[in-house]
Amino acid sequence: QCSQDMPDPTVTQQPNWPVYRGETVTLRCEIQGGGGTQWTYEWRPTNRNSPTSSEYRINRVSESDNGEYSCKAKRGHQLTDWSDAFRLTVRCKCGKEIHSCSVWRICFFFILVVLTIFIAVIALCIKFKVNIFLTKELFPN
Repeated sequence: QCSQDMPDPTVTQQPNWPVYRGETVTLRCEIQGGGGTQWTYEWRPTNRNSPTSSEYRINRVSESDNGEYSCKAKRGHQLTDWSDAFRLTVRCKCGKEIHSCSVWRICFFFILVVLTIFIAVIALCIKFKVNIFLTKELFPN
């Protein structure tokens, strides 16, 4: 059967929401009305770990995984065309990490300031008590 008679496959993403660096994403090659285990799949871009199944799983995605992915399928003499390109966009949590880091820095700085003031007050109290003690010892009534 010619590829013109076959529906073009479609690449979908699971989960179907924004994916962030370090997460796992699965791309699926779906053939309307004709998918199944008897198909062998080919993926673009190809790398040494490209699967021959309908699912392309990427563990711990990074910005290097950004780009366009396509698939095609073969079953016996049946061959599909390449799917339309699916653009995978891996987002960075950098902003949130920096924000969280800034909050911790502010908290740490605040704690240091409070401890410094506390130690200074204790030192003044000790100095004041020592002065009173010495005054009573040196100049008794």
